[in-house]
Amino acid sequence: MSRQLAICDVHGCTKSFRRLVEEVMQLQSDDTLYLLGDYVDRGPDSKGTIDYIEELRRHFNIKALMGNHDLMMLEALENKSKYDHWFKNGGKESLASFGTDDINKIPDSYWEFFKSLDLFYETENAFLVHAGFNFDIPFREDETAMLWTRDEHVDLQQTNGKKVIHGHTPKQVMQIIDDIRLDLDNICIDAGCVFDVKGGVSMGHLTCLDLETMKLEYIERVD
Repeated sequence: MSRQLAICDVHGCTKSFRRLVEEVMQLQSDDTLYLLGDYVDRGPDSKGTIDYIEELRRHFNIKALMGNHDLMMLEALENKSKYDHWFKNGGKESLASFGTDDINKIPDSYWEFFKSLDLFYETENAFLVHAGFNFDIPFREDETAMLWTRDEHVDLQQTNGKKVIHGHTPKQVMQIIDDIRLDLDNICIDAGCVFDVKGGVSMGHLTCLDLETMKLEYIERVD
């Protein structure tokens, strides 16, 4: 039976990503894997994460969204005034994964990857996005909110009763499990894979949510 699966915020933790996909979830040819952004920065292997996504795309149905860090990296190339902010927020590690200290030496294929990313997907049961939505206006219109918001409010009238599944704001994995158990309208599945501790809370897990059964699988970071 085909599955719809969602993973977010890999942040260059390619070994963890690969283990979750291949050993835990055992991705099948008739599955659809939604990736909710933030493939780069902070972790050890941003280049490898993108390479692995492209490898998966050749064999599986992969739907990849943009995250704020993916946008930050793209903007750092296109706008020198934004380079320092990106560099200080994980860009240094991303450059190292490409074996360079010059962003202009990153091959064009990686920039094409970023430009190919969508901002959200709608499935039969949910809206998938990196950060969330701004429901103060028609929510499909605020692209900045999709990448940056921390607001977890969901207007079910606008979504026609569908949940919002996203990443961006790290939570302890047991909190995510509780949110799913409580059947919340907003489910964040970012368990802070790249962090040991954030905000005094233990992190360091990568998760995968089955969108049909709402079962969460997770592993501790191995990178």
